[in-house]
Amino acid sequence: MISQYGQVEFHFSPQGALLLIYSENELGELVLSEKFE
Repeated sequence: MISQYGQVEFHFSPQGALLLIYSENELGELVLSEKFE
C-alpha cells in the first residue's frame, strides 16, 4: 500500500509495516529515500 502526503510517499507492507519513505522534487530528482527493514 502507498500513502501520499504532499510530495512524500509512504510505502507499507501488507501487514502495515512502514517499508519506505520516498520523495522527488519537481524535476524528478530524488530528495528523500529512507528504507526500513
